[in-house]
Amino acid sequence: MKRALAVVFYGLLAGCYFNQDSCQSGTGDAPSPIIIVPPTPTPTPTPSPTPTPDPCKPLTGLIVGGPTEAFVGDILSFDITPVSAAGRLEGKYDFCNTARIVTVERVSTNLTLSGSAGFKTSFVARAAGPFEVQFRVEVAVNPVFQGVIKVKP
Repeated sequence: MKRALAVVFYGLLAGCYFNQDSCQSGTGDAPSPIIIVPPTPTPTPTPSPTPTPDPCKPLTGLIVGGPTEAFVGDILSFDITPVSAAGRLEGKYDFCNTARIVTVERVSTNLTLSGSAGFKTSFVARAAGPFEVQFRVEVAVNPVFQGVIKVKP
């Protein structure tokens, strides 16, 4: 009799396990539900942003503006503007030039430096004839700037 009762009990238990409806209807004890947790997705690595190029470096050239004609005794003023891949380093890029030094690379004997060399460099015209000036900022050197000094009529 015990054996028959055990078979019936295990039969009900097995039926309840394989047929969940019979367990929920009250015909047997339901086993603990099995909870399946979906795996968390692996986050896709975000690419690191491309570094913004430095607009200040490297210098690719210089733009020099100034008079091509003057008279003896006049002051010739030259504007020196460094250039990089970002373009002219002036206006919003003025901060790029704070530590840069302008060097007079070449100057004719008929011009005398007035003051010190800088991004606005001036010379006094001392004698008539052709003149040449050339500037350097770091590695950038401008082409030779040429003009002529005349005698006042």
